Amino acid sequence: MEQKTVGQIVWSRPVYVVQDVDSVLDATRYMTEYKAEAVPVLAEGELVGMLSERDVMTRVVATGLDPAVTKVGTVMTTRVAVLGPDNTCADALSTMKQLSVRHLPVMAGARLVGCVSLGDLTVPEAEAQNVEPVFLDGSLESNRRRKMSESPKVFADRVRAVPGGEHLSMCYSCGTCVGTCPIQLTGEVTYNPRRLILKTMLGLEEEVFEDRTTWLCSACDLCYAACPQQIHVSGVLSAVRDLAVQAGHTTVLQTALVNEVTCAACGLCTQVCPYEAISLVEKRIMGQTRMLASVDASKCMACGLCAANCRSASIELPDRFSNEAVIDGLWQWMRDTELVLLPAIAVKEWAEAAASEATSEAAK
Repeated sequence: MEQKTVGQIVWSRPVYVVQDVDSVLDATRYMTEYKAEAVPVLAEGELVGMLSERDVMTRVVATGLDPAVTKVGTVMTTRVAVLGPDNTCADALSTMKQLSVRHLPVMAGARLVGCVSLGDLTVPEAEAQNVEPVFLDGSLESNRRRKMSESPKVFADRVRAVPGGEHLSMCYSCGTCVGTCPIQLTGEVTYNPRRLILKTMLGLEEEVFEDRTTWLCSACDLCYAACPQQIHVSGVLSAVRDLAVQAGHTTVLQTALVNEVTCAACGLCTQVCPYEAISLVEKRIMGQTRMLASVDASKCMACGLCAANCRSASIELPDRFSNEAVIDGLWQWMRDTELVLLPAIAVKEWAEAAASEATSEAAK
């Protein structure tokens, strides 16, 4: 009979972790909220230790340290045994028995994918054969030196090397970002940051660059407040987008277009653009060197603010905020307003006439 692996236990559930720079007070509140007796500790996205209730009691409470100012990294257990996803539950139980621990992190390569506890394991003790424990390799400092010495050849490493992408490996695919993203309300059913991050971790570079999700994030950061890992998903997507642009890919959005003949370079569009996608550049037009508005397609999110505010109607979004579409919309608004207001105007005129007639009768 095939034995159950720890990977089968952890893949389908979220991972609760704390950071080495968190205070012990915040970490224990977090553990209490999620009913976790022990949690893995991360530093810059890498596993560096474990924090357990025993650590808090023996190294903080018993020694009189202030949990509000004591950092997790100073009291955590650094000599941590780890399991791989293919290790069986019997392997996990054997390791726990040898080391007298109740929780073990599960690693897929250098990435933390979960944590198993003694309560997860329903294995007869007779099956728990002695196995040699595998311990977390190296300290935080050695991990940092190793990362600095490695060339970012793997796609995930290249994303992490771009500012904003350093939190890539901290995502545990809980899907919170998908559930809170307002882009879902626009009918973009393909938009899924969780899936894109998984593709990135798997090294599916071309699929990631061609995915619409890469180009649709507006960096509103509504998901950040709800993310249990406190990750700026927008930063990760921005890093992916930067690499896509470098590889010659272009946005799937129909971005703003500038009419270079009528543009007056007033700069209003640069002030209202929330994505800093528009700048004034010097360009030679019709034999003259002039300042003109220029749109960076990799940053433009096609929100239409520039088109709505342009005084010379020199910027438009074709099929969405073109000059013709705006004028048609205004005419339709005026017609709808007229239909609403005409009955009200008629009632008001009748009331005024009736009041005037009553006043005349009273005067007689």
